[in-house]
Amino acid sequence: MKTPDEEVLQCVQACLKPWGHIQPVLPVPAGSQWAASTAVLHDRLKTIDFGIVPGRAVFAHPMGPKGGAASLRQAWDAVAAGQSLEAYAQNHKELQLAIENNALPAG
Repeated sequence: MKTPDEEVLQCVQACLKPWGHIQPVLPVPAGSQWAASTAVLHDRLKTIDFGIVPGRAVFAHPMGPKGGAASLRQAWDAVAAGQSLEAYAQNHKELQLAIENNALPAG
């Protein structure tokens, strides 16, 4: 996250509060995310209720957009299962390739 964590957390909390007659709002706290960002954001935000904007993580994945999207889902499944990405990636090719080919820092 480029914006200070405290400001992002305040915005996320505001999005998750009731808004009266307005439908719930899904916070999207960061862009340019990839598979490893999932765990970092989850740890910082303390909620599963957030969206990410992956861009290059999907479209530049070695297996194409389908592989990139799968790597994001696999990363979330690893977080939900309490496993490290590296351990989970041993049985998930899309996630393994994302880790091997990603030059972006997590989060």
